[in-house]
This record gives sequence, C-alpha cells and structure tokens, in this order.
Amino acid sequence: MVWEPLLNEATPELYEGNVFRVLNAPVDIPYRAALSRVEEIRLQTLYGGKDGSQKEGNLELLQRLQDRLGDPMRRFIDEVFWYWPLPWGSDGQPCPQEPADWAQRVQVWQELAPHNYAAQHNLAVWTHQEALQKALPSEDSPPEADSAGEGLWRTLWDYWKKTLENEGFWKRLQERAQVHGLSALGHQELRETVSLALALTAARLEVRKAEGRQDPSSHPPHPWRKCFEEYFGGQIVQEAFTYALQGLRQTLDAFCQDAKGRTSADPLQGGRIAWELVHDALPKYTLLTRFPCGDSMTREAAHLLVKAIRVCLQEYEDKTEDWETCIQVLGILKKSVPAKSIPKDLEDFLQRMKENLEEGDRWHAPGYWELPPQALETLEKAKKEIEGEHWEAATRLLKPLTISQEIPVQRAARFALAQCLQRQCVREINSLLSKIESLSDLIEKIRNQLGGFAFALAVQVNYQLRDLIQQHRSAEERLKNRLPEFFSMLLEARRLNPLNKRIEKNLEQIRKVATQADVQLPSPHQEVYVVWEIPSSGADGKCWFCGQRESQPCSNLLIPLWKVGEESPVICGKRCEYMFTEIAVPRCKKCQYLQKGTQLRIAIGSVCWALLGTIVIGTVALLYLLYYQPREDIRGAAEVFSRVLEVLELNPREAVLCFLGLIASFTIVRWIVSGILKRRAKKLLIQMGTKPVSAIDEYPLYHQKIAKGWKKKSRSWMEWKNPLRMVRVI
Repeated sequence: MVWEPLLNEATPELYEGNVFRVLNAPVDIPYRAALSRVEEIRLQTLYGGKDGSQKEGNLELLQRLQDRLGDPMRRFIDEVFWYWPLPWGSDGQPCPQEPADWAQRVQVWQELAPHNYAAQHNLAVWTHQEALQKALPSEDSPPEADSAGEGLWRTLWDYWKKTLENEGFWKRLQERAQVHGLSALGHQELRETVSLALALTAARLEVRKAEGRQDPSSHPPHPWRKCFEEYFGGQIVQEAFTYALQGLRQTLDAFCQDAKGRTSADPLQGGRIAWELVHDALPKYTLLTRFPCGDSMTREAAHLLVKAIRVCLQEYEDKTEDWETCIQVLGILKKSVPAKSIPKDLEDFLQRMKENLEEGDRWHAPGYWELPPQALETLEKAKKEIEGEHWEAATRLLKPLTISQEIPVQRAARFALAQCLQRQCVREINSLLSKIESLSDLIEKIRNQLGGFAFALAVQVNYQLRDLIQQHRSAEERLKNRLPEFFSMLLEARRLNPLNKRIEKNLEQIRKVATQADVQLPSPHQEVYVVWEIPSSGADGKCWFCGQRESQPCSNLLIPLWKVGEESPVICGKRCEYMFTEIAVPRCKKCQYLQKGTQLRIAIGSVCWALLGTIVIGTVALLYLLYYQPREDIRGAAEVFSRVLEVLELNPREAVLCFLGLIASFTIVRWIVSGILKRRAKKLLIQMGTKPVSAIDEYPLYHQKIAKGWKKKSRSWMEWKNPLRMVRVI
C-alpha cells in the first residue's frame, strides 16, 4: 500500500517547486504568515518594474504557490522534503542557532546528526537537492549531461538510510500529518512510500536522460541505481521504474491507437502508417526494455505494438497486396521484439505473404487504386463475383477492359482475368479430384469389408453399388475430358499474367494428372510474353526540374523503357519475354506548363520556317529552270506560268525530282530550325528556373535503368508491342 500523492510529486523538480524554497520561509511558518509572504511578493512583482512576460510568469507561479499552501497534502509533502528546524529533533536538549551561511549550516548538521534526527534529515535533503541540481541539465548543456558522480549518490542514500531508520523522524511525520488533517495516512503506508519516492525521483531522472539521447539503446545504467540497491534493495528500484515508465507506456499506447485509427479511416495508407509507427514507437519500446521495470510491462508493451502493426498491415495488405512493404516492416519488428512476443498468427501472416510474393498471385496490379473510377468500379465488381465463384459474370466484366486503350487499365484487367481463370480451374479440378477420391475410398472400404469374391457378386446384384461405381467412372471420364480445357485456360492465364508463378505450378500439376490419366494435352507452342515491371515512381517531395515547388503525381514526366529478356526453353518450343516499365520523374504544374508550351512553340515555329524556306528554295529552283532552258525570252506572268507547265509536261522526270527536292528542302529546313529553336528554348527555360525535358538523361534512376540494359522508346511504339498482339502461334 503506497500513498499516491507523494509518488506523483516525486519528480526531478521535487525541490525546485517547493513552496518553502520559493518563499524562503521555514516549514513551520503559519498559514496566514505564508499567505502574507505570497502577497508581498505579488506586490513586488506588480510594481517592481519587470517586463510583461516575466511579470506574468511570476504571477502564475505565485498562484500555484498559494494553491499548494491551501492543499494540506502538497504542503505536507513540501515539509517532508525541506529543511526542518533543529529544535524538532533536540529531545529536550538545547540546540545552537543555525548560521546564515549554508556551509556552516551543513557543518552544524554533521555535528548534530548522530543524536538529532532533524539534522540528519536536513543533511539528506541538502545532499539530495545538490545531486538533482547537478544531474539536471542546464539550458546550454545536452540532455544527457550529468555532473553528479557515484560518490555523491552513495552519500545521499547513506544519509536517507540513517534518516529513515530513526523512529523520531517517523514520529515527527505522523505529528505533522495530524496537524494537516491527514489522520487517514497510515504509518506503514508512509514508510513504504517515502523510500519508493526517493527511488522514483532518480528513476524519472534517468528515464528523461535516456529519452534525450540520440541513441537511447546505448544508454548506460545510472550510478544511483547501484548505490540505492546496496542500501534499500533491488525490489524498490524495479517498483520505481514501473512508475517512472508509465508516461512512456502511455505514449506508446497513444501511438498505437492513433495508427489503428488512421489505418481504419484510410487503409491505403496503412503501409506508410506502419512505417511511421515503427519509426516512432519502436524506440520507445526499446527504451522500455532497457530498464528493470518487470517482464509484465515489457510483455504488455510488445503485445500492444505487435497488435497495432498487425492491424495496420492486415488492412493495408487486403487493399493493396503490397507484400514487399509488409515483409520489410515485420522483419524490423521481429528483430526488435522478443520471439515469445510474436504470436503464431503473425508468423503465419508473414509466411503467407512471402509465399504470395514468391508466386506473384496478385489481384491489384501496379497503380490499381489510381485507375479511372469507372474502371476501378468494374474491377471491384468482378472481384466480388470471383469471391462468390461466379466465373462467367466476372469474365464478362473483365474482358472489355483487357482491350482498353489505357495501358494501366488493360494491365489491371489482365491480372484480374488471369486470376479468375486460375481460380476457376483450381476450384473445378479440386472439386472433381475430391469427388473421385471420396468415391474411391468408399468403394475400397466396401471391397475390404466384403472381400474380392463377395464384392464381385455384390456388384452384380446390388444396384446401389453399381451406381456408385458408375458415378466413379463418370467422374474420372469427366476429369479426362476437361483436362485439356483446364490446361488451355491456364495457358491463357499465364499469357495474361506471366508474373504469376502459381499458374506455372498449376500447369505442372495438370501435366502430372494428365500423365497418370493417360490424357493428351494440347501441344505447346512458341510463346512471346510481355512482362510489365512495377513502374518506378518519383519520390514525393520537390520537383526535379526546378527543385523549388512541390511535385504533383498528375504532372510527373513518364519515361517509357523496354528490354528484351533471355529466351527460356519450354516443352517443344521456346519463350521470349519483352519487359516494359515506366519511370516517373517528379514535376510540378508550372514546369509542365512551361515545358509543354515551349515544345508547342518549337513545333509551330519549325513548321512555319520550313514552309517559308521551301517556298524560297522552290522559287529559286523554278527561276533556275527557266533561265537555263534554251528558249526565247519570257515576258509577263502568264507566259512564265505557261512556260513552267510546258517544261513540266515535257519533262516528267524533272517534275518528280522537283517534288522530291521540295520535300527534302522542307525536312532539312525544319530540322535546322528546330535545332536552333531548341537551343534557344533551353537557355530560356534555364533563365526561368527550370530544366528542359532533354535533361532527363541526368536523372539518377534513368541512369540506373540504362546501365542495366533498358532502352528508351516512345509510348506509341510500346502500344504497338501490346501484349494482346504479341502472343502468336508458330
């Protein structure tokens, strides 16, 4: 049984806010005299010429002091931890007058301590106050600064040990408790609480210093702990840290509750929220395990943290199937939390995600939640139909999207349709195999019970047994007839989503079943696959082109890349993979506007100048043609045109050459003018504080991709290499 008010006041600032210290008054000062002292200080504050902020702070401090004086419990606590007048411990013997100098006072207390409990108590308070002042950091020192050494702490606990062993000290406390109306405060309760409060002030100090370190895990044990255990025992230290870490435990709880609430409101942000929780809450938990607070508190904290991260990742994984992020977060969690705190269902969750990542069986294709609302609504309806095993309805919804002109919509629909076909095949094959197996077991059981001869007779006379055998044969025949269909469906699913390794496993299983059933499957053919990598999106933050404004996803510059993979052999053929991806360079709206406007001006200007140049060149060519022809002089515009027509009619070869020359002139002039305008536009964009589009060669991610063998092609070329048109039978 402990006295909670004393534990609440047991902080490193125990002496700084002591009412008798601030008033510079003895602990036995009457209540009215103390109020008069407070009023005197208030008047000095109001009319002492101090500035406004300092005056306001002093008035708030005086109000708190007045409240403490009016609260019997807090005044009693301030009396316990301040200097007592020496007559209190004189036992009827005369005591010398205490000098004004503190050093002389300490000397007097040391002389009287063996036979005066008040002097012994004052020595303990003096040493305690000095140790806390040295341990608390100043304004210009780091939080972990501490000049109180082990010797000072040992002396402190020695003084307090002697004080607490003196019965006169406890008798005086009981008397003062009666004076303040605290008759309900028991003697044993007070004894247990004072020693715990002493340890609690140091424990809270150590926790605060550990939180102020950049690396809390490297925090060494404070010297007070070893000295205190020598005088009072380790059990009190553990209880003190249990109280001192309550604030840290509540902070951890607040982090977890906030993470679960935000994830529930927006599951798509669950991965980012889980990362934030690991970043913010895991150091708190690690710090909690550094102190001797008992296994129960650390177990509860670990369970709370693990449960919160599991909730965030579960909702996030259900929405996005981003298994990579979930595996990374859980990997960090497993390294930081003891294995006994990781529940089995979380281990199963992690193992399932690793298997899914290895097999690539995704419903949510890259960029799924950024698709147009209409396409996203159709995909979600198809997902519900698949979950209800309505395969035909889901196929009708997904097939129109697989030929969409928008590559992300097409890719998402192909992933979804592949999963629909794969699940349908697996479900129907398992249903047939399960039926065949159950019928086989039942027939075999009957055969074993009757024996071979009796079973043969029963088949002839028992129509139910004959019907059972006929059902078994029908199921086997149905499986044999449908195996080629299932195999073709899985081939189509593999074509739609080559990244799904689970389809490959299903194909191998069908091949084994077909071999056992002696069924001829469709002959494999050479297949060309297109593999879409997950697009590499630009990091959130500043625009890469200007480096000043925030980037926006709708304004990012997309760079399409492609690469030819190696040919891999399959049965009776081979397979070639074309891999495509996109890089999103972060770009703001203004840079997009400037770059597109510049490109438009270059295109229009080059065409106009090319037309003008072609007209000039054509005119010169016609004049040249007319000048060198051996005909009479030409006069008048009509004669010029008639002469030109006459030359062209008489010389068709020269007419064709003139036409080709005009086209070549237009192309050359446009190319030259375009180069000049691009150089001028580049300088203009740099003056306006942004980079031209041609500067993407300097983008780091683009460099990495090019170094790995990727090539840049236009989007129209990539659309021509559409996966729907790439699969062909040879």
